[in-house]
Amino acid sequence: MKKILYFVHGGLASSEQKEEALALGAVFRNASITSNDFIERCDAVAGDVPERYQHFPRSGEILAEPTGKPLSDMTNKELDAKAEALDIKFPSRVNAKAGKVAFITEYLASSGQSDA
Repeated sequence: MKKILYFVHGGLASSEQKEEALALGAVFRNASITSNDFIERCDAVAGDVPERYQHFPRSGEILAEPTGKPLSDMTNKELDAKAEALDIKFPSRVNAKAGKVAFITEYLASSGQSDA
């Protein structure tokens, strides 16, 4: 399951924000983050996203990705797109489908993610 952070200013979310966050399966976070705060690991962000979280994908981007297809069932083109979405580059020695599947699987396992 994807971890989505929904940012709101202050402590209280509006009814619209609550409805949107619920639909996304997101958890709320305070958008008033100072530069000294750590950055929480997540898959996507939504709401009033603070500057320090602007590099994360928006919830609409991550939820629009196809899910449920095992890596082993993907074509080379789909594996290339998956690698690009994960911002990883295959070493020059990896160009066969089996090698790409193994490389992405290893990357996902090392980062605590799944292949969906």
